Amino acid sequence: MLPLVAYLDQDTQMRFHVRCCPRLSTSFSYKEHGTAPVVSTMLLWNSKFCEKGRRSGRGPAARRPRRTSRSSRRRTRGGGGGGERRGRAPRGPPKSFRHVLAAATYTLHEQGGERQDRAGSVSLFAVDAGEEDAPRRLRLLHTVETAGVFDMKWSPVAPLLAQADAHGRLALWRLEQEDGSDKGAVLRDVCSGDISSSMCLFVDWNQTAEALSVGLSDGSLSVVSMREDRLEVSEQWTAHQYEVWTCYFDRANPHLLYSGSDDCSFSCWDLRQNPSNAVFQNKKSHNMGVCCIAQNPLEGNMLLTGSYDEFLRVWDIRSMVKPVNVKSLNLGGGVWRIKYHPLIADVVLAACMHNGFAIVKVGTGDAAVVETYCKHESLAYGADWQISEGAEQNKNFSVVATCSFYDRLLRVWQPENLGNL
Repeated sequence: MLPLVAYLDQDTQMRFHVRCCPRLSTSFSYKEHGTAPVVSTMLLWNSKFCEKGRRSGRGPAARRPRRTSRSSRRRTRGGGGGGERRGRAPRGPPKSFRHVLAAATYTLHEQGGERQDRAGSVSLFAVDAGEEDAPRRLRLLHTVETAGVFDMKWSPVAPLLAQADAHGRLALWRLEQEDGSDKGAVLRDVCSGDISSSMCLFVDWNQTAEALSVGLSDGSLSVVSMREDRLEVSEQWTAHQYEVWTCYFDRANPHLLYSGSDDCSFSCWDLRQNPSNAVFQNKKSHNMGVCCIAQNPLEGNMLLTGSYDEFLRVWDIRSMVKPVNVKSLNLGGGVWRIKYHPLIADVVLAACMHNGFAIVKVGTGDAAVVETYCKHESLAYGADWQISEGAEQNKNFSVVATCSFYDRLLRVWQPENLGNL
């Protein structure tokens, strides 16, 4: 599987992207104490690459948030957030990178008056799971200082990491093996570009990695093209009234771009036409802001949305007038991030803010919670699955990384109930 990525908000938030390891019989965690209050907000695992890089088959605390497994924990200078995996089940990352976790941070420094500085970092960790009786630990490999990071995503076709930050910039990093080390990893700067004077809150790649979408704090959406060694804004328009918390390229129809906002609307845009004209815009189904969007990797007509109103909603893109109500599910906390299991059909991992984490079965019948995980002490913001060789052979080998907000805690753990599905 690919590296783990994490966002660490060092003052008020922290985000994580994560990649995990083989079966864990116990949990491990990481937490580092800083001089300033730090929180975490997001978690992501990158699992898109096979050998030689070939393809295998909201920042701070939300403005209006509402509200039994073996694991490991580690606290960091930032808090933890939500994780993500996309597309069809890949063969996995290069074996040399399957142990790598990337974590990004966001820190708000008050400087008197209205002046504020948002700083951050991106760190790589080695996740050592080992055999059942081996010690579990997270080991820091590499750190780069950045502006405050709100979101990161791995490219689906190459070991590139896209970073959206509080200075309105989009940066690309390349994951490389450290010289003279079998397990070391570093990030090399590829390029960066100014996207907006507003903050970049979310980023997503299209399936060919030729373009990225960026959600902005002023309600705008940007489409950014890759031009050799530079980034170029090809489209930018006012898509929503308030912050765009999430944007998502349709995996089968890359000209379609979905977005969700704090204005409670869920929208779709056709990039072949004037993108400022929405294909559809649903403003009635969500009672609060739309935080996350995910597409079923095995059934492309099914979309999920998560909202601050605590509901996970199921949509059929052939009829977007309203969600499939029979499958909507209240998870007891704002649904900040959702991730489909890379190998088990219709299984979703959700970060539910005040109500911990949930594993949900969303199939042909009603949606149902399979398992919950409530060992974090703060807002559940980051979550993702790992692909390992063991998981490809036995779903009981599934491994999850989760992170939480104000307690700056990252946990890696193994679900207990997937074997019953």
